[in-house]
Amino acid sequence: MSNIIDPTIADSSRNEIMRFIHIALLCVQEKVGDRPTMASIVLMLSSHSVSLPLPSQPAFSVPSRNFSVIQSEEYDPVASA
Repeated sequence: MSNIIDPTIADSSRNEIMRFIHIALLCVQEKVGDRPTMASIVLMLSSHSVSLPLPSQPAFSVPSRNFSVIQSEEYDPVASA
Protein backbone atom coordinates (compact mmCIF):
# COMPACT_ATOMS: atom_id res chain seq x y z
CA MET A 1 0.00 0.00 0.00
CA SER A 2 2.87 2.40 0.69
CA ASN A 3 3.63 2.71 -3.03
CA ILE A 4 0.24 4.34 -3.73
CA ILE A 5 0.20 6.80 -0.83
CA ASP A 6 1.60 10.29 -1.19
CA PRO A 7 4.42 10.64 1.38
CA THR A 8 3.02 14.01 2.50
CA ILE A 9 -0.07 12.27 3.88
CA ALA A 10 1.61 9.05 5.01
CA ASP A 11 1.21 10.05 8.66
CA SER A 12 -2.60 9.94 8.30
CA SER A 13 -4.57 7.01 9.66
CA ARG A 14 -4.20 3.85 7.58
CA ASN A 15 -7.94 3.17 7.91
CA GLU A 16 -8.78 6.69 6.74
CA ILE A 17 -6.57 6.35 3.67
CA MET A 18 -8.03 2.92 2.88
CA ARG A 19 -11.53 4.36 3.27
CA PHE A 20 -10.75 7.06 0.68
CA ILE A 21 -9.37 4.43 -1.71
CA HIS A 22 -12.48 2.31 -1.11
CA ILE A 23 -14.75 5.25 -1.96
CA ALA A 24 -12.67 6.00 -5.06
CA LEU A 25 -13.10 2.40 -6.25
CA LEU A 26 -16.85 2.70 -5.80
CA CYS A 27 -16.80 5.80 -8.02
CA VAL A 28 -15.18 3.97 -10.96
CA GLN A 29 -17.41 0.90 -11.11
CA GLU A 30 -17.93 -0.36 -14.65
CA LYS A 31 -21.73 -0.14 -14.45
CA VAL A 32 -22.95 3.42 -13.98
CA GLY A 33 -25.80 2.18 -11.78
CA ASP A 34 -23.27 0.68 -9.33
CA ARG A 35 -21.53 4.03 -8.81
CA PRO A 36 -22.59 6.18 -5.84
CA THR A 37 -24.32 9.51 -6.36
CA MET A 38 -22.49 12.70 -5.43
CA ALA A 39 -24.76 13.03 -2.39
CA SER A 40 -23.73 9.52 -1.31
CA ILE A 41 -20.06 10.31 -1.85
CA VAL A 42 -20.32 13.43 0.31
CA LEU A 43 -22.03 11.37 3.02
CA MET A 44 -19.38 8.62 2.79
CA LEU A 45 -16.56 11.15 3.07
CA SER A 46 -18.10 13.06 5.96
CA SER A 47 -19.44 10.20 8.08
CA HIS A 48 -17.43 7.20 9.20
CA SER A 49 -20.57 5.48 10.46
CA VAL A 50 -21.85 4.93 6.90
CA SER A 51 -21.31 1.35 5.79
CA LEU A 52 -19.53 1.10 2.44
CA PRO A 53 -20.51 -1.58 -0.08
CA LEU A 54 -17.70 -3.73 -1.46
CA PRO A 55 -16.61 -2.59 -4.91
CA SER A 56 -16.63 -5.21 -7.64
CA GLN A 57 -13.44 -6.16 -9.40
CA PRO A 58 -12.59 -3.43 -11.94
CA ALA A 59 -13.29 -4.27 -15.60
CA PHE A 60 -9.60 -3.81 -16.33
CA SER A 61 -6.90 -3.94 -13.75
CA VAL A 62 -3.27 -4.78 -13.29
CA PRO A 63 -3.05 -7.67 -10.83
CA SER A 64 -2.16 -6.27 -7.45
CA ARG A 65 -2.37 -7.13 -3.80
CA ASN A 66 -3.78 -3.67 -3.03
CA PHE A 67 -7.31 -4.44 -4.25
CA SER A 68 -7.43 -7.55 -2.08
CA VAL A 69 -6.69 -5.45 1.02
CA ILE A 70 -10.07 -3.74 0.69
CA GLN A 71 -11.76 -7.13 0.49
CA SER A 72 -9.81 -8.56 3.42
CA GLU A 73 -10.01 -8.32 7.16
CA GLU A 74 -6.92 -6.04 7.15
CA TYR A 75 -9.21 -3.11 6.40
CA ASP A 76 -12.28 -2.38 8.47
CA PRO A 77 -14.36 0.34 6.75
CA VAL A 78 -16.05 1.30 10.02
CA ALA A 79 -13.07 0.91 12.39
CA SER A 80 -12.26 4.60 12.29
CA ALA A 81 -15.84 5.54 13.23
